[in-house]
Amino acid sequence: MNNNKFPAQDLSCFTPFINLERLCIVNNPFYGSLKPLRDFTYLKEIGIANTDVDSGLEYLPENFFNFNATASDLGLTGAYFKRKLYCTGNLLNN
Repeated sequence: MNNNKFPAQDLSCFTPFINLERLCIVNNPFYGSLKPLRDFTYLKEIGIANTDVDSGLEYLPENFFNFNATASDLGLTGAYFKRKLYCTGNLLNN
């Protein structure tokens, strides 16, 4: 959903979609915190560069940052899984 003309809003419009694996809203007028994504346990990629989303990394599900647990849950060893966070501004500095 990059480069669209959504109305300026926070991320709460995405809360019904808790099974999303990717959320890419680059170059859109979203703002605020990542807190509305706190229940997105399947999330593997977030693209929020050039938005005004500026806080809330602490609300992302723990498994977003825990790669080894994901590999272990699948019975894999010696592998890695990528998680991607594309961001700019204050969130990048955090």
